[in-house]
Amino acid sequence: MKRFLAFLAFLIIPFTLRADPWNAAVSKNCGNYIQTYSVTVSSITPTLLVDPAVAILSACIDIFDNSANTVWIGTNTATLQTTGFPILSSKTYTTDGSYTGSVYGLADSAAAGSINARTIYYLKNDAVR
Repeated sequence: MKRFLAFLAFLIIPFTLRADPWNAAVSKNCGNYIQTYSVTVSSITPTLLVDPAVAILSACIDIFDNSANTVWIGTNTATLQTTGFPILSSKTYTTDGSYTGSVYGLADSAAAGSINARTIYYLKNDAVR
């Protein structure tokens, strides 16, 4: 029994010592307040989802597809459904603090009209980003 316990200790202790929660943790400083917007996204005309005037101030941006259909996002309004990035139903697309441009959205043609998306800007008012 002692040999078995020693063998288990030999296997478990190295893995336990490698677990360093302080250095392994990932911290993301996304600001100290938010602004949220509800956006009606058309399936015919591209809609502005991320306003560059607000994006320049934000640390992170989330776009949530609040519908049962796909939202296609991108910066080129002419080719959103062919080259855009899909945000599936009830999923979130997140940017980091370095993106400051516009993002347009186009509802999937299956929506046959318009759907709802939510844009959340994580902003900082305590320091320069």
